[in-house]
Amino acid sequence: LNFEQFVAFHKHLERTEGGSRQISPPRPLQEEWTLDDVGTETPVASAPPTLAAAAQLPKGHLQCRVIKAQGIAVSDAASWVDAYTILKLQSHELRTRVLEDTQLPIWDETFDMAVDVRASDGSLICDSELQFEVYDSDTITGDDLIGTGDVDLSDLPWGQPTLMIVGFGSNKAQLFLELKALNFGLDQREGPSDRP
Repeated sequence: LNFEQFVAFHKHLERTEGGSRQISPPRPLQEEWTLDDVGTETPVASAPPTLAAAAQLPKGHLQCRVIKAQGIAVSDAASWVDAYTILKLQSHELRTRVLEDTQLPIWDETFDMAVDVRASDGSLICDSELQFEVYDSDTITGDDLIGTGDVDLSDLPWGQPTLMIVGFGSNKAQLFLELKALNFGLDQREGPSDRP
């Protein structure tokens, strides 16, 4: 990924819904993706741009794949949930589709968000938390909140997909997320314990 491709990628994302968009279908975990100058998706195998080049751009880009939730308890033994998830990060609020009559919703939806980043110890990091809310959709009585949770983004590695399993709600339910910092994150040679 050279600097020109990085700038083209950034400009393409800003043109789509103010820097946030839904991407479909989900990508395999082991491939790294970018947008070339004409906006088509192409797998690449290259190092991230230099910190100096990336620091000139105002936004980082986070790819978030909402995989599934498990362990959701329902209050009524005869009913199932119509589950959906809302993601909140900085100015973004994104929502998965509603999956009806389930206790194991599998959304497998991927979202891309522009985020504020800052330089720190040779890396670009995002100090924000990705917050989520899981709901049971109900058109008659109103949607019921099943639970909430958050994920710290400051320790994400640069360009590497990271599986996060986050507990939420009083019944120890879990949300499975795959996060990928496309143009920010810790350098691959260092980890969270290496930073002051």
